Amino acid sequence: MAAGRIFDPLGFASPFTIRFKILFQEIWQRKTDWDEELLPDIREKFEQWCSEASFLCELQIPRYVLQCDSVNCPECEIHTFSDASIKAYGAVSYVRLRTFDKISVHLLASKSRVAPLKVLTLPRLELMGALLAARLAKEVSRVLNEKISTTNYFWTDSTIALSWIQGPSNRWKVFVANRVKEIRSLTDKDSWRHCPGKDNPSDLLTRGISADSLINCEKWWKGPSFLQEGNTVPVSNNVLLSDESAYLEELKPTERKNFDCDFRQQPFEPYPLCI
Repeated sequence: MAAGRIFDPLGFASPFTIRFKILFQEIWQRKTDWDEELLPDIREKFEQWCSEASFLCELQIPRYVLQCDSVNCPECEIHTFSDASIKAYGAVSYVRLRTFDKISVHLLASKSRVAPLKVLTLPRLELMGALLAARLAKEVSRVLNEKISTTNYFWTDSTIALSWIQGPSNRWKVFVANRVKEIRSLTDKDSWRHCPGKDNPSDLLTRGISADSLINCEKWWKGPSFLQEGNTVPVSNNVLLSDESAYLEELKPTERKNFDCDFRQQPFEPYPLCI
């Protein structure tokens, strides 16, 4: 099978392979047995995906991207982006090297997951993407920090997930609280920033693209254009919520109790009687 022959431990081809994962889940949801023929629409998608897989032979990956040390490269940043759709969520990390005369950006690794079979709201899926980003950045940082010190930045286009992360975890219901707690344990809340959807390269992990488009996709291999510029923080992390009701829905309810107090008119006996 074409999918089984793709060896991609760093996730360079994830925007292409996620399409197969989504398709496989769709087959599972339709309860197709292993010995049954695929339905015509599924078969067409599968054959199309297999025919495109041959284009990956043209893919060329730079073998060494960290071409400096702490002396020659005073600034080394890891920028990790996350995104989600109703079908999948994912995260991708880039290294941004700023030397005295130029800036270079390289793709380091990515992770993608199909959305759970249990239907979740899009903000919750976005939060799961953010958690995946935090875990990915931890591993990337661990490897790079052996050679050079790094600074982490995290980007999401979800204003709701961003607000959850920047608030205390004990404010939210269990699902959100548990994930926010882990994200806060792995990252600094002030390192999270908002990225417009059109600039978010991890969007490709949530919907997939063709193999030939992947090879020539500058945004995937080099990240958004603002990483190539001098300003590392082009967008404020203080943004308006896109859906306030979805944000408030995850607030933990405040429990109130009323107590009836019955005070005695004479709670104490006269002092002489106590002697």
